[in-house]
Amino acid sequence: MNLPGRLFDFRGRISRAEYLAALPPAIIVPAVVAYAAYASVGWLGALLGPRGINAGLVVFAVWWFAIVFVVWTTLALSVKRLHDRDKRGWWAFFAIVPLTIVLVLNATPLLEGNALLRQLATAPFPFHAVRVLVAIKSSALLLFVLIEGLCLAGRDDGNRFGAAPTAT
Repeated sequence: MNLPGRLFDFRGRISRAEYLAALPPAIIVPAVVAYAAYASVGWLGALLGPRGINAGLVVFAVWWFAIVFVVWTTLALSVKRLHDRDKRGWWAFFAIVPLTIVLVLNATPLLEGNALLRQLATAPFPFHAVRVLVAIKSSALLLFVLIEGLCLAGRDDGNRFGAAPTAT
């Protein structure tokens, strides 16, 4: 399987070695790009301001692109790894997406310019309690997905999701 197929496609199976090789770069590289963009907002403002381009908007776009990229690739890799374990990929969706929503609500760079997100993040007890419960549930499911993906071997034979990958 080629790199774009491994990172973006939800079909098929991947081995533990492929999962372990692809997951850290798929998370770390976009995170570094997003934080670099956020750290360089002053420099971008000086560079783009005279041209009438809002540097904050550029950083916001880079930040959201990084979030979407990380969520999509993490989901795709985790789904394929769960397929190798003969489990449905919905487990990864239920683990990663709610946790991502909680993390976005807590992301300081995004809250600075958005009044609605700032209001939701500083909401009183009921909203905060729901956010904490979602984070706990998602973290438990994410732990399940990581144990399934990193610790347990896949099936050696073909299953309903395709032929066995080359390495387990």
